[in-house]
Amino acid sequence: MMHPSLDALTTPVVTPMNVDGRIDSSMFQQHMCRLVDHGLTSLMLLGTTGEFASLSSEEREKLLAVADEVLDSNVQVIAGGCPPSLTGAIEWLEVLVSYNIDIAVITAPYFHNSNSPDGISQYFEDIAAKARVPILLYNIPQCVGESIPEEVVTKLARQFQFIGLKDSGGDLTYSSSLLNETPDDFYILQGVDGLLIPSLRSGFDGAVSALSNAFPRLIKSAVGSPHRPEASELHQDVMLPLQKMCLSDGFAPTTKAAMMSRGWLISDAVRPPLVTSNSHHVQAITDRAVALI
Repeated sequence: MMHPSLDALTTPVVTPMNVDGRIDSSMFQQHMCRLVDHGLTSLMLLGTTGEFASLSSEEREKLLAVADEVLDSNVQVIAGGCPPSLTGAIEWLEVLVSYNIDIAVITAPYFHNSNSPDGISQYFEDIAAKARVPILLYNIPQCVGESIPEEVVTKLARQFQFIGLKDSGGDLTYSSSLLNETPDDFYILQGVDGLLIPSLRSGFDGAVSALSNAFPRLIKSAVGSPHRPEASELHQDVMLPLQKMCLSDGFAPTTKAAMMSRGWLISDAVRPPLVTSNSHHVQAITDRAVALI
């Protein structure tokens, strides 16, 4: 059997907030519709860029409900938001099924890291044994405290429930090795915008791009044709400088700042411990991106 197919580009949707920190459901709905209108057919809810860890369980379900109501069945909906415990993750996957989510995103558990590759492998396998939805592994060691070991990914890749890996670790050696060690129908997706174009040129199956919230049509075009000169210009003039800001200010604050500069958000508010991006260069970079469209 083949794994479910994944689009070459997925946008991890931001969670718009009012200046007082409340979720702006209307803006969330409007933004998802805008992304679809710009040609995107795969959206990720409750990811890192969506600030899932700063939301209550009720707020997370509210976003899922809005998406379920607004998005057509031809839009692939992926969702994260899992708690950092085995029982919590299994229960959350049942919630995702109730909102018609197509694919669940699971990170390694945070706070309590594994003390052996066997432990982290067992964690994912126990979740998969109960899951009624395909699973996309999410490697983001800077947030959870450890990488998913290569040997664990290689093992899980041969189990049908696991369809791929989003790698946001920033180590091309790690993810490039997995390209050769995993089956052809197991997706390796780049999750770092500054590495998006080089990764696609080296054979990655696709990308999960935070900055596609602000430049959906431009990044979709580059993902479709990463060897074109326009993709190189996007990489040098837009992706790399904004990636530096993402590393210093955070993905959600930087992405929201870029969206604000396009007039696509009313507020760039984020929740503590995040603060809004303090860079004064976002508008100039956004202007360069818009000129490429």
